[in-house]
Amino acid sequence: MVNNLFLKNVPKASPRIELLLVATVTTTVLLSPLPQIRIYAATTSQQPVTISFWHCWGGEREPWMKEVIQDFQKQYPWITVEQTLLDTTGHLEKLLAQFAAGIMPDVAMITQSETVELADKGALLPLDHFIQKHGIDLNIFYKSDVTAFNWKGQQYALPMPSSGGNSGIVFYNKDLFEEAGLNAQTGPRTWQDIETAGRKLTTFYPDGRIKTIACHLAPSAVRFVTLLYNNAGMMISDDARRILYHSPEGIETLDWMVEYTEKVNRGLDRAQAFYRPYPGNDAFYKGVEAIRFSGVSFFAALSKQEPRLDYGVALYPYNSRNPNAKPAGVTGLVFGWGYGIPQKKRPSAQEEAAFLLIRWLTTSVKGAGWFPMMQGRPSAIRGLNKHEGYFAVNPHWNVVLAELEAEIAIPVTPVHSQIMKALEKALVPAFSRERSAKAVLADAAAEAQRMLDAYWAKQ
Repeated sequence: MVNNLFLKNVPKASPRIELLLVATVTTTVLLSPLPQIRIYAATTSQQPVTISFWHCWGGEREPWMKEVIQDFQKQYPWITVEQTLLDTTGHLEKLLAQFAAGIMPDVAMITQSETVELADKGALLPLDHFIQKHGIDLNIFYKSDVTAFNWKGQQYALPMPSSGGNSGIVFYNKDLFEEAGLNAQTGPRTWQDIETAGRKLTTFYPDGRIKTIACHLAPSAVRFVTLLYNNAGMMISDDARRILYHSPEGIETLDWMVEYTEKVNRGLDRAQAFYRPYPGNDAFYKGVEAIRFSGVSFFAALSKQEPRLDYGVALYPYNSRNPNAKPAGVTGLVFGWGYGIPQKKRPSAQEEAAFLLIRWLTTSVKGAGWFPMMQGRPSAIRGLNKHEGYFAVNPHWNVVLAELEAEIAIPVTPVHSQIMKALEKALVPAFSRERSAKAVLADAAAEAQRMLDAYWAKQ
């Protein structure tokens, strides 16, 4: 077992990272038990093996991943890892094209939806045999992270970092909240808090243009589905065979989004016009947007773009008028990475080496702990997130931990991306009041159900 989280010669990419290192460089023992990693000693019977690894850890993360791989090769000196850096744009299409051409790596970094699509095509090797052989207890991971990469009862990838925290966190400008007489310590906890903040923080120029905005409930499928789960609703049944987002909870959710947009922002067109001069997250950085729906990656963006901004963090707002509603994040809607073994003819020693790399990336302190922490992102292993380094660099880490425990992994099928695209397209007419929320969701659900039925009919 590797028991020192911070090894020598760690690159320092930013003041945020330097602070993390200062806070944790002397710490060699984690606050919670870690999975035991058995290191196989080199023997004369172990012949040199070379494996290929495709991943998307570019930018400042590239040297960190190289260090993770270097440490792996020190522990397994007979294994050489050849890395290929890929772009996330069109990632699945590139993988499918390469696989169709017979070009595939021994280990691939893949998202939840990609895992399901590739597994369904028979392009991935089930990992259950290796997991059992190496005695990996999947309970060390958050349940949502394991479930995200399981298809038809088999595990096709292991997670790193956590898929959680990508859609269930709200950032808010504490100065703006205080100036408006709002609670800057707790932030907006409920839909009703959002309404109150909207009335106090959204202001207009004399000509009707928005001057400052509380938040924008855009006609986004991701936003709608996340709010749906914060209203005790469901997008899809647990067996992934029935679309459920046109339920009373779904209609109430979309109605609330539309009504807020009309009453507070005075229409979708006005809200969209406000954001045109502010690409990306600039409206929040510049202090003209009070509330930003985002995820854990936004911590790093804030640290880099506007380190002086006094902000607070809260869980995703839930509908306090629904007694069954509570805060929730939804795993599977936004990027979550896992590592799998593409199907191809290879020697058993090469296959074993591929899984050893996956195990290192997802269960060793270096891969599953140090690498996510360098990015300020949570580990998929619950115990690693209790390391004091996270709390030293991020005063809001308790909120992140609470969000991870509240994550819900929705079942994802090979037609998931098509369903989400159709849903997003269908939402717009509701915001323009061309059609009711009930009618919009009923038609979208019928189309999505046809996609699901067509898929399952072929199985």
